[in-house]
Amino acid sequence: MFDKKMTEKELKDFYETLDCHGYGFGTHRIVRWSEKVHEKHKNLRKILGGIGKVIKMSKSVPVVMYRTGEYRNLISFLKDQSIYDSYLEDYDFDHKIFQQECTPSGAKLSRHLLKYVKTYTHTSKTNILQLEQYLSTLGETKKRLKVNDKNEWHCHITTSPQAFMLLGHYPTDHGSCFRFGGCAGTDKMRIALMPTSFVLLLSKHELSGWNTQNRNNIIGRCWGYFNSTFTKCTITNKYTKNNVLTRAYMLDLAEKAIRKIIKNPKKNKSIESYKSSLNRDSSGVYTNGDGQTFTYDKDKTQNTLKVPRLSL
Repeated sequence: MFDKKMTEKELKDFYETLDCHGYGFGTHRIVRWSEKVHEKHKNLRKILGGIGKVIKMSKSVPVVMYRTGEYRNLISFLKDQSIYDSYLEDYDFDHKIFQQECTPSGAKLSRHLLKYVKTYTHTSKTNILQLEQYLSTLGETKKRLKVNDKNEWHCHITTSPQAFMLLGHYPTDHGSCFRFGGCAGTDKMRIALMPTSFVLLLSKHELSGWNTQNRNNIIGRCWGYFNSTFTKCTITNKYTKNNVLTRAYMLDLAEKAIRKIIKNPKKNKSIESYKSSLNRDSSGVYTNGDGQTFTYDKDKTQNTLKVPRLSL
């Protein structure tokens, strides 16, 4: 199983394969760090039922729209009108609206875009009519494309030291600054020492180990943490294989998995989901600004990111 605890020799050999020399982490220190990770996560592992938990689910994959000519035409139009830069980047336009355009929620977001342009921009009536035409054409394309058959997904929520070490070394996140050699290459070592932290991995098959062959099956990853009572969970730094999985779709799968773990003391029926702004100045670790918090409570206060110092 992927969450099996490594022997000291296995851990040292694994660490050596990551080409992480020059960080002051000799193999003797990595062993001490690993033991601390195991010790810190005792309470979370009681909830997970072990070092990690695999949650299986079936869900249809939406057709990715951003490769279509209609999508590119629309983007060019919005950029020409200076709408894209002023609003849509903040709204996570690519991942929320058109990469999931084949779903009903995607259609609603398109109407939201049109309403925004009409209400808050100085776009002329002629250009609004042109925008409506672009959206209509894209909608027709959406109807022609079919949603793929339901796939089985495996969501691995793990507290394994290897999972934290691999941040920046997964097939989906080679651009991550968490990679050994990146500008925040040791931040992940501190995140791993948080008592409620975890790494979330998505694959179409259950992982059976940490070798390269198994890692190549991973098509989405992020990391996250619970609050001290395990009633609130935040995930951040999402990376996916873009030709297989969008970040918005990964977020949907992650939410379904977290529903099965997060505590619901008030027995509320619906889970709340909202964006979280994680501040590097207060936490001291790098975040991508894409934090998302889940809770059954109505309280939407920040799920505080408290990252310990790295002292071994």
